[in-house]
Amino acid sequence: MQTIAEILARELDKPLAHVQNVIDLLDQGNTIPFIARYRKELHGSMDDTVLRTLEDRLSYLRNLDQRRQEVKNAIDGQGKLTDELSAAIDSAATLAEVEDLYRPYKQKRRTRATVAREKGLEPLALLLLDQGRDCPAPEEAARDYVDPEKGVETVVDALQGANDIVAELLSDDAAIRKTLRELLRRQGHLRSLAATEEDTVYRLYYDFDQPIAKLAGHQVLAINRGEKEGVLSVTVLLDRELGLMTLRRAVVRPGSRAMEFIKAACEDAYDRLIYPSLEREARSDLTASACEGAIANFGLNLKPLLMQPPVKGHVTMGLDPGYAHGCKVAVIDGTGRVLDTAVVYPTYGPRQKQEAIDRLSRLVRRHGVTHIAIGNGTASRETEQMAVEMIRALGGGVSYMMVNEAGASVYSASKLAAEEFPEYDVNLRSAVSIARRMQDPLAELVKIDPKSIGVGQYQHDMDPKKLDASLAGVVESCVSSVGADLNTASPSLLAHIAGINAKTAQSICDYRKEKRFETRAELKKVKGVGEKAFRQCAGFLRVPESKNVLDNTGVHPESYDAAKGLLELLGATPKDARDLPARLNAYGVEKAAVQLMDFEKTSTLQPGASQTITMKVDLANLASYDANGAKTYIIDPGDYYFAIGTDAHDALNNVLAAQGKTVADGMTADGNAAKTYKWTWTGDVDKTTFAVSKNGTAITNQLTEGDYAMDYNAFEPGTVTYLSRADWNGTFPKTYSGLTANATVSRLLNNDLYTLKTDDDVSDLVFGDTTSTLTINDMKNAPYDDPRWEELVNKVTVAEFLDFSANAFHNIQGIASVNMPQKAADDGPGGSDSHYLNEGGYQGVPYADAADYTSGTRVAPSPVNLAYAWNKELAFENGEIILGESTLVLDLPIMIGPGMNIHRHAYNARGVEYYSEDPILSGYVGSAVVQGAQSKGTLVNIKHMGFNDQEINRSGVAVFMNEQKARELELRNLQQAFEGNGKPASFEGDATKDNTYTSGARGVMTSYNRHGAVAASANVATMVNILQGEWGFHGYNVTDFTGVSLKAAPKESLLAGTTNFCGFGASVDYWNAEALSGDRAMLLAIKNDIHNALYALANSAMLNGVKSTTVVSTVEVMTPWRVAYTACEYAFGALAALSLVFWVVSKATSKGGKKA
Repeated sequence: MQTIAEILARELDKPLAHVQNVIDLLDQGNTIPFIARYRKELHGSMDDTVLRTLEDRLSYLRNLDQRRQEVKNAIDGQGKLTDELSAAIDSAATLAEVEDLYRPYKQKRRTRATVAREKGLEPLALLLLDQGRDCPAPEEAARDYVDPEKGVETVVDALQGANDIVAELLSDDAAIRKTLRELLRRQGHLRSLAATEEDTVYRLYYDFDQPIAKLAGHQVLAINRGEKEGVLSVTVLLDRELGLMTLRRAVVRPGSRAMEFIKAACEDAYDRLIYPSLEREARSDLTASACEGAIANFGLNLKPLLMQPPVKGHVTMGLDPGYAHGCKVAVIDGTGRVLDTAVVYPTYGPRQKQEAIDRLSRLVRRHGVTHIAIGNGTASRETEQMAVEMIRALGGGVSYMMVNEAGASVYSASKLAAEEFPEYDVNLRSAVSIARRMQDPLAELVKIDPKSIGVGQYQHDMDPKKLDASLAGVVESCVSSVGADLNTASPSLLAHIAGINAKTAQSICDYRKEKRFETRAELKKVKGVGEKAFRQCAGFLRVPESKNVLDNTGVHPESYDAAKGLLELLGATPKDARDLPARLNAYGVEKAAVQLMDFEKTSTLQPGASQTITMKVDLANLASYDANGAKTYIIDPGDYYFAIGTDAHDALNNVLAAQGKTVADGMTADGNAAKTYKWTWTGDVDKTTFAVSKNGTAITNQLTEGDYAMDYNAFEPGTVTYLSRADWNGTFPKTYSGLTANATVSRLLNNDLYTLKTDDDVSDLVFGDTTSTLTINDMKNAPYDDPRWEELVNKVTVAEFLDFSANAFHNIQGIASVNMPQKAADDGPGGSDSHYLNEGGYQGVPYADAADYTSGTRVAPSPVNLAYAWNKELAFENGEIILGESTLVLDLPIMIGPGMNIHRHAYNARGVEYYSEDPILSGYVGSAVVQGAQSKGTLVNIKHMGFNDQEINRSGVAVFMNEQKARELELRNLQQAFEGNGKPASFEGDATKDNTYTSGARGVMTSYNRHGAVAASANVATMVNILQGEWGFHGYNVTDFTGVSLKAAPKESLLAGTTNFCGFGASVDYWNAEALSGDRAMLLAIKNDIHNALYALANSAMLNGVKSTTVVSTVEVMTPWRVAYTACEYAFGALAALSLVFWVVSKATSKGGKKA
């Protein structure tokens, strides 16, 4: 028999020695965070998730071992333990199997079989059950057991008693139970029916039938709750004849004279004892499995909340929105200390709103507020709008962020909050908590019971002990990974450090009231901190004031000697290490030695003529992204040389000439120093100038940590090495083979990241409003924040939006409620893919000479050739004519293009569709094409957002890179077009071009590939926080061709701002209004997506020829591509059906007999 360590090694696919080491470490009382960080050499760098799984399974298997022994002892005490039974118990792999084996020997309450045994009928039952050759007929055998004194009056009574005994023996047979249990798991169904006529949130389950094997955890939990509330009646179904056949096959011996008796006993055992028991087991197992999955998801949801990047050191204003009681305001300094509080009423009316703006503006000026945190609860939309208007009035310099306020009210009413802020009202404490959540989410959220933070649905249906243990483990891992300042950390934070409990945490706080800690070792003086506790917690606690610099690092005290030895080998001391952060900051981050900042082209010049061109350099493109230190864009101090030249080599030679270099130093040619300008950035590394986007949004890490990270090291630290100029040979890219996705990456790759809710309060959300007469035509050219948009959006039903959203394959589905017509759309970065010029016309009327044109519209140079021209004006004209005019001619309001992915290597099969390997060249050319097309009313969809660089396995391939590379290459490139940057110098002062470059692209197409491990269309970091937040994008957001499969994560994509899907490639069972009707977040996302899509379409040629009086009727628009695509769908469907029929026929034929 395998040992526990061997079983765990097999289950976890880890080396046996590593597993045994972890078991030994756990048995010695070590904590998971301590083992994960400081004992890596003993377990091969297992992460804390794997270690906790190991710990849970170890506990289960040890309980299983203990129960095995208890059962064997109990049976042995009855004198019935055989070697065969003992071996069977030892080999039982689950507690259920052990209990099955114990069932015949377990002390039972008085049953019908017990009564029959007391009447002496057990020999009769065993005789008939044996069904031997000499077995008499049941009636004959029963005559010998008729005994009125024992209550057996007749043969019928004797046979009934024997039947009861046989039925119980069959029910107690472990092998039979195991077989039927597996049958139920494979072929059983769960059925729920309405137990009421009322309409409730459980309407999806009023007539619900699903195979047990396919039941999702959230369905089980919803059905359980509905049953508990008396709304649903629930049963587990299994074909009775199939179950009986399985039971009879195991028991009945054909030809026996007792066969019919045993068949009847089988029916009685199945109906009265076995199936009801198995049904209860199945329900219990389903619930246990659903709870286990839910608890795991709660933990996964909690971690990114706790590990949100902090925005420390800034004066922050917290706004807790509300209607009736106003918006609560708190201003805190960089350390979290409260500076001021207030209550304003922006939702009471225009006058009160202006008063609120004025009052908050005074607070901003008085305290130097740089960031505003807005709670995302009731009235958050109105509060956000007020904040935007206030920031505009202030002239910028202040950024805001929406903050998840779940649990803030719980904290504000808690004993801890009352002790921390006795002078403040409960509501004002909530505003303080919201502000602090932005400054340091982890430190603030650990004060709140994790179940109150809103980590998932049905959390109150879980086993409290299991849920608390799981969430406590997540909090402990998060706190330990970040660490805590021993002199400033709150008791709540300290209590989650490995090795420290709440009592010890309070003792630490009491100790430092008398004396601040000067060293880590001093911690041992605190009551309750012995050697064992010190070993577990010391590495996670920091003492910045200590004279020993290692006390302020992640180096554990037990490794101080080794660390000092390493420093000595480098010719340094611990004191030198103290200055290391400053020295690293002085160097900043790795940066390109030469980079393109802008380009312009003269007009055609005659010999001897000249032209002066002024180029405006956007310094934001000079900034480098520091993901590890500042966690934002920085500018390094030093000398910067701006140079012009005929090409990159010429410009570089001019810089070298300005630095005193000549061809003798290896230059390819002499440079001209007069063509350079030296600019010096003085002082320290600048971490603030470009830490805010042009629309006032704070810029911080989005792709370095958490589920949406693109750095693979976020999931498995130290796995990937990125190329560095500091060590070119040592870091040169290599092929990583044998990488296996861990549990976190596997979950993300599965794309099922969000569990739909069914019982949210959505009573305030309006869909399908028929009282308004507003149409989309009334919103032509209306700004995004026009209050009428809400009225228009309220007219659209959920069903209308889902139909509009799902049918964007060469199509813009009409929305009758807002009078928006249906139109065709098309692909084509260089012109329409699917249409020809002879299809052209004006508002549906063909051109008179249309028949003269037989060619397609793809007549422009390829994008890569356009970039080679280095000509923004030409790119603008390209957009005007090839994208803009063709959409007008062919009545195609949407054109999928231009293609703007970076040339990251030479093997991308679609490289010809993209402009360049340089983000500024590509960004400015693409921006010009967008501006030209939009000047004609074309709704361009920039593609592919983002990081597409291969066609092989492109669908769903995961793309990883560090955040600096992502931001300074691909994203910087796309940013230019979405922000409308790179206006040609010749457009300045040209009245005809005044309306260009006033806004960026209003459409985007996401990529097939993933951003990190998450589908591109569902990655909140790139599609919401960066695209919408930092760049201010509001518009039409569509997936790539037939992108809606499991790889597109439809519900997650809607939450991430996707408005449309380019063809529904798979059945999505929740894609209906009823399924989404109980999920507030989904419905709010749908409203936002409707707003974005209609805004983009209203500001396009979509409405050419449409008036307020135009009556819209929806017809099916079929382009050649759509016809071909649909035909293929039907053809492949028919072939699949035909293949299935052929397979069934062939299988039936093969079973029909031997071949001749």
